[in-house]
Amino acid sequence: MDRTTFSPDLVCRPYRQLARNARLANARLDRACMALQPGEWEAARTSFFPSLKETMVHLLNADRYYIDTLRGDLAGPPNPPGSRAPPPNSRPSGRRSTTGWSISARR
Repeated sequence: MDRTTFSPDLVCRPYRQLARNARLANARLDRACMALQPGEWEAARTSFFPSLKETMVHLLNADRYYIDTLRGDLAGPPNPPGSRAPPPNSRPSGRRSTTGWSISARR
């Protein structure tokens, strides 16, 4: 059976689009939160999280988790036999700086 090779750009394209969509959604959320009146940020809400602040903290932690996973900073499950990935204990530990993580928009 013949294997087809895909260019890295073709493979990464959907993930880049997802990252751009997430960046735009985060920008809209940021603008909306900046327009809140004093007290609305911490005010009790009827939703899964008790306040907008707690919801935004959850979104930030989720973004950090995905970025750490994509960068290989999380150990994850042990590698199955025959895997070519490095063992979990050889991966970098600790959190790296988030400076320069933004994804630039293509025009």
